[in-house]
Amino acid sequence: MKTKNAANSYEKSKAWMAQATRSLAFACLLFLTLVLLGTAGYRIIEGWSVIDSLYMTIITISTVGYGEVRILSTEGRLFSVMLIICGMGVVAYCINVFAQTTIEGQINRLRGMSKMFRRIRDYENHHIVCGYGRLSKYVLPELLEHGHKVVVIDADPMTTIDLEALQIPYIEGNAYDNETLKLAGVERASALLSLLPNDSDNVYVTLSARSLNPKLRIVARTESGEGEDKLRLAGANTVVAPFRVSGARIVQQLLHPYVNDFLEIATGKSGESLIMERLVIPNDSSIAGMTLEQSELRKKTGVIVAASIGSDGTMNLSPGRDCVLQAGATLIALGTKKSLEQLAELV
Repeated sequence: MKTKNAANSYEKSKAWMAQATRSLAFACLLFLTLVLLGTAGYRIIEGWSVIDSLYMTIITISTVGYGEVRILSTEGRLFSVMLIICGMGVVAYCINVFAQTTIEGQINRLRGMSKMFRRIRDYENHHIVCGYGRLSKYVLPELLEHGHKVVVIDADPMTTIDLEALQIPYIEGNAYDNETLKLAGVERASALLSLLPNDSDNVYVTLSARSLNPKLRIVARTESGEGEDKLRLAGANTVVAPFRVSGARIVQQLLHPYVNDFLEIATGKSGESLIMERLVIPNDSSIAGMTLEQSELRKKTGVIVAASIGSDGTMNLSPGRDCVLQAGATLIALGTKKSLEQLAELV
């Protein structure tokens, strides 16, 4: 639904821009036509040079009150009267088009920004994405598709055009500035993704965000091994190195092409994506104390229990059917979004 609303908003914005462009182009063409006709008229009637004819046309249309270039004939005066009447109408139309387009655009922008800031103020447990670059353009659709509320912070004013069209709330400013982070609701957010291209900027963002929200989960991007260590010291929970991930995928494709093809399908490149989720078994759960076979989780929901972690931290990889699902234990399950939702309801 969000994607559909964003698409509708984008189409409306595109239609408004097309209409405004047509109106402005027509106004400019109309004014240019009047100038050419006036210049040609003085040239034919009075026999003046092109420069004199153009100058006389401009001062006549603009009604600035300058004196005539030369003494006009009767025909020239009548032509000037007609040119003044037509010029006043054309100039009034052009001013109206420019003013209407500018004012309407500003009003729409202000109205949209006011609505956007109200949305951000109401957000809780949302995700903040710092930097709107190539990596963010892949991350944002995934977050929105999974129903997460997102706020983007970027210092480049040109990125706001795309974000406004997609109806993604944004804050224009430096992501490492405390006031900017507060406007994005960092104190109420559940996670922050620092995806700026510069490692030092990501370190500053991580430090600022961690000082404002000690419980915030921070995922930061790095382009170097040294940056990874510094980001962890700054407070990042997870550090992602895109070059390393890309290199690993290339090697996987080369050495294990069928496994890589499965990963492409599982991550949603084709078909329904698979998700790995963590789920804690509450004390009053209906499956607490049952074995994995007795709970029939696979049969009822279709999920695969990849691991279980006991309340004491003991991890059981690939638990068997005799594995007891104790209250307080954590299940690591693999399945589709729908099947994981069914698992959550059952547990």
